[in-house]
Amino acid sequence: MGKPKREREKQTAQGALTGGWTHVVRILLFSASIITAYLALATLSKGGQVPGCGPESGCEKVLTSSWAYWLGIPVSLLGLGLYSAFFYTTFSLKIGQQQKARRSLNSLTIFSFAILGAAAWFVGVQAMAIGTFCPYCCTAHGMASLAALIFLGQANNIGSRLSARLNFGAAIGVALGLVTVVAAGQIILPKEQPAPKIVDL
Repeated sequence: MGKPKREREKQTAQGALTGGWTHVVRILLFSASIITAYLALATLSKGGQVPGCGPESGCEKVLTSSWAYWLGIPVSLLGLGLYSAFFYTTFSLKIGQQQKARRSLNSLTIFSFAILGAAAWFVGVQAMAIGTFCPYCCTAHGMASLAALIFLGQANNIGSRLSARLNFGAAIGVALGLVTVVAAGQIILPKEQPAPKIVDL
């Protein structure tokens, strides 16, 4: 009788640690990853020409600008890596694996602030530097940011169940550092735009 009871208590504890909100977070991250992977593929194979984005459209201007790259790498690939890492790490939040869960909690907190910081940076770039918006990009940023906010709303509760004290200040500092590295790379070493083609008449 004792063992089945302990198993039920363990399942209840784990359910409270990763409740229904976790599924919402994963769906949002998966959806954002699909959009971001699509943008990355389009940028690599078609130079930013995405179906549904005609010439001179907002998304075409954004995806073909130097701001769409970091050290020659499409920023959508960086976003895809961040969203995928966040998605994968949510599966490590298990009450029966305390040490691993604590490390995952800290990682997820950093990922969340990095996502929010990156969204603020890239939306700001679109508004201030490019002067137009990419609907696909903004949708991915919005989904990932919502996932980050949902997680952060649960982070303290998870930390208390794991007897872990979260250091939000340090997480914000690390996240801002990562965003600063990306921003500095884009400003100091922008991707060179191809020279305009000369057409003989």
